[in-house]
Amino acid sequence: MTLAVERCRDLGEIGAAAWNSIAARSATRTVFQTWQWHAAWWQVFGAGCELVLLVARRDREPVGLGAFFRRDGVLRFVGHGRSDYNDLLCEPGDGPARELLLQRLAGELRRGERIELRHVPAASPTRAALAALGRGVLCTDVVPCPATVAGGDPRVFAAVLQKRSLRRHRGWFRRQPGWCVEHLRDADAVLPALEAFFAQHEARWAGTRHPSLFRSERNREFYRAVVRELAPAGWLCFTRTRIGATLTACHFGFVHDGVLTWYKPSFATELAHRSPGEALLAELFALAAADGLREVDFTVGDEAFKRRFANQERSAVTLVLHAGRAAHLFAAAALRVRRTLSRWLRGRRRR
Repeated sequence: MTLAVERCRDLGEIGAAAWNSIAARSATRTVFQTWQWHAAWWQVFGAGCELVLLVARRDREPVGLGAFFRRDGVLRFVGHGRSDYNDLLCEPGDGPARELLLQRLAGELRRGERIELRHVPAASPTRAALAALGRGVLCTDVVPCPATVAGGDPRVFAAVLQKRSLRRHRGWFRRQPGWCVEHLRDADAVLPALEAFFAQHEARWAGTRHPSLFRSERNREFYRAVVRELAPAGWLCFTRTRIGATLTACHFGFVHDGVLTWYKPSFATELAHRSPGEALLAELFALAAADGLREVDFTVGDEAFKRRFANQERSAVTLVLHAGRAAHLFAAAALRVRRTLSRWLRGRRRR
């Protein structure tokens, strides 16, 4: 059997069906690994980038792939900055295909460049395979990924819905005249609803250290592209809650492979004292229970509310590989200094 890696020129060279077939068998198989997600990202953010699309074929059949782009001397995953999970697409036990893809990726490095793979699940075999190349690999960041895993047991989501704060806040909104919960899946329904969602998110983060990403028209267009690509596949789930004509909260998320993915929420700041965000979260857990989903994945981030409702915590890492040994040694030293300083500052705060 012959195993080889080729570089493709565009995403269209691998059809959505073949791509998603590989993704469905991969160690990491979330909505962020689908062809549709990659297509949406590339439509909006691909300008000015060089696509590095690698496909592993065994006897001409595609068995693995890695979608990367080069910009400003850095190779990153297509989806960077918007995908909560990134990874090579390979079956968990197909070490040869994974290693060959990584060898080819490392071979794409030019002098002075680096590979930066963000939000790779820590449990993925990609981490060990990259280290096995025998070149210095840095783990520059680790982020928690809380989730509520039901595993087919409806009592898990039911228990979350019985938590006092969720019952109280959900109950208040449900008692209001005109209360309405909508789970929109169709692009024709979601696209017109996005402007109000963008505006609400901007109002929520106005005046903070982290202003809304929707101040950028490019980010707005990305969300529209995601709707156009994912809705026909049935993976989009845009939830909004209202009291009459008043929009109280929204959630732009996904349902894929039995998992409800928490992605981007918003809520009406004038109702913050009533916790519309928790009421929204309760409705999402109710949806997960009603549809028999196996998991609500809060994805990357250590927000306190996630840990309050999660029963499992995974993690994702950022892996960096430099083209030259000197650059690697310099980056490793800088990373040690940052970590030492961070520990010292944490110790100072505890005193």
